[in-house]
Amino acid sequence: LYLIEDGQVAMRKRLGNEEVEVGRLGKRLLKHFGDYFAVEFCREPDEAADRMRDLDRLGRKIALVITEEELGRASGSEAMAELLSRSGLTALPLLVLAPAGKVAEVEAALAARGLPNPFSVVPADSSPDDFAAACRRLLTDFFTDSEKPELVNYARVLDARRISEDFLRADKERSTFRIQLQDFRAGLLRSPWKSDEEMVEQIVSRIAAITDVESVRRRYSPGEAILREGQPNSSLYLIEDGQVAMRKRLGNEEVEVGRLGKGKFVGVLSFVEGRDSFTSAVAVERTTALRITAPELNRFFNSDVGLAALLFNQMLRAAAARIRNQTELQLTVNRLNSQIRRERDELRAALDKRGRARMKLVESEKLAVLGQLVAGIAHELNNPVASLERGAEQLADTLLDLFQGVEKLDPADAELAASLGLSVLERTMRSEPLPLARVRSAAREMEPRLSRRLPSSAARMLAEMALEPSELDRLLPRLASSPSPEALVRVLHDYHLVGRGLRNITVGSERIENLVRSLRSYARPDTGEAEDYDVVQGVEDTLVILAHKLKGVEVERRYEGRPVVSAVAARMNQVWTNIIANAAEALDSGGRIVVEVREADGGAEVAVEDDGPGIPPEHLDRIWDINFTTRKGGASFGLGLGLAISREIVESHGGRISVESRPGRTRFTVFLPSTRDTEAD
Repeated sequence: LYLIEDGQVAMRKRLGNEEVEVGRLGKRLLKHFGDYFAVEFCREPDEAADRMRDLDRLGRKIALVITEEELGRASGSEAMAELLSRSGLTALPLLVLAPAGKVAEVEAALAARGLPNPFSVVPADSSPDDFAAACRRLLTDFFTDSEKPELVNYARVLDARRISEDFLRADKERSTFRIQLQDFRAGLLRSPWKSDEEMVEQIVSRIAAITDVESVRRRYSPGEAILREGQPNSSLYLIEDGQVAMRKRLGNEEVEVGRLGKGKFVGVLSFVEGRDSFTSAVAVERTTALRITAPELNRFFNSDVGLAALLFNQMLRAAAARIRNQTELQLTVNRLNSQIRRERDELRAALDKRGRARMKLVESEKLAVLGQLVAGIAHELNNPVASLERGAEQLADTLLDLFQGVEKLDPADAELAASLGLSVLERTMRSEPLPLARVRSAAREMEPRLSRRLPSSAARMLAEMALEPSELDRLLPRLASSPSPEALVRVLHDYHLVGRGLRNITVGSERIENLVRSLRSYARPDTGEAEDYDVVQGVEDTLVILAHKLKGVEVERRYEGRPVVSAVAARMNQVWTNIIANAAEALDSGGRIVVEVREADGGAEVAVEDDGPGIPPEHLDRIWDINFTTRKGGASFGLGLGLAISREIVESHGGRISVESRPGRTRFTVFLPSTRDTEAD
């Protein structure tokens, strides 16, 4: 309880998802009657009906219903009269706040309805004193007619003149109440030192003095449910004899969470909160319990405050025991968690130790092989590193041209270039370059649409950028009116070149990472995860990365379909890199490479053929050995480390790799099954 010593407090009520300050009506009610009554606020009749049912289930009585007449389009008096009639609350008084001009009309309507409830209709703008007086009159009617035993307790807020006689007669009852209150206090203070058995005996004895104990006594056989989880409960169960198991559903099974014996209450939480039962209660043995409903509990409290003290104390014991058990359970869980973590760490350390020992065995078997790899690592890394270096240099030059070109643009051109340029850059980074034939075709289609002020190269630059139709719709009108259309096109093309440079750097970096990962695969198992792999896309990406090595070489693509297999993309791209790079190096001064991709035998087949000098027959069986090369001067990107890695990658995917060679024709063929063979890994 809070007594306001100084200051002011706003009374607030939750309405839906917000909290609002109680209005003038609420303040009046709390001012005059807040010390004796709880005030419930509802927004509509349906909510009032739900709340009245909740209060009835909890054994709480309603003394007065107040409604505004104008509830939107509905009549508050008609709605509440219907609710009271339907609920059987014919003695409950009703106070209606109506507009000043409709008081008589509302009174007549309620009278014509034959409403049995005491009612009063007052103007909604009544003074605070008139409003309080109307409430007092109806409350006095209620207590004098229906709740005389409680009259003395509420006399200070009722009509004193009307209850003077009852008040005098209640003086004796007041004295009796003081004695009962003393009895309650004494019982409450003495109870904690009594055992559960003594408490049950006294509770049963006091109940027997009020009613027939057998009317509240229930007997349960072993396995019989007292409460079911999730079902409504409106009673308290005091175990008189026997034992009850508390059970909780976990998934598809029900587990026991505790047991209660003589003197313990069952169903306290659901009874007090007005909610469904939180757990199930099942008799473990023959059990006897006192089933106390809300009306019976209220009757016991009103009839014997000593019994009220015993029941209240026993419920407190139940709550205290629950808290104690939960605390002990949490401590036990914490201890078990600590033990599990400790054992887990010990197990992890043992597994790590075993793993390290296994790795040492594997490394020991491959030390000789790894020693041979060192000579080829530099060359294997040289190509992607050189590609990165060249890409970075080209990117730097292009960025400088881009910045200088933007500075020279007209403001309107600069704004358009910034908008379209970022889209072009991002798209170029995500996409592979367009085939040359497609670029030429797009350039020819573009030329008639361009201004004559633009050079012929502008159409090709725009074609390489692969602008969207919406982007062209924005760009072409501007090129026609721009003071420097060629500069605008070059700036946009610089954005394209920046995107292409970033893509080349990204792919080159991934290639270095893939090479390192491939080398490490000789020392430990491959941990890469298979995914849907587009073989054509992988081959195309490799050709882009190796563009510098393919200068002067004619590359012919023969793609039949677009096969997709289950593979580790980074590993397979490394295979194509090794094979295509070897073919390029075999063509010292130009030549021709044919790259074929087709669907075959439920998988994919990739073939790389060059018209170089070929591999000598005596070397065909050794090209798969580590660090073997046919080139003079030692290992190069050619037939050394790369093919050894390639064969291991292909075979780990359940595939196969083969070679055919003669002067003027060397052909490497790789077959990959559509589904990766995990046993081969």
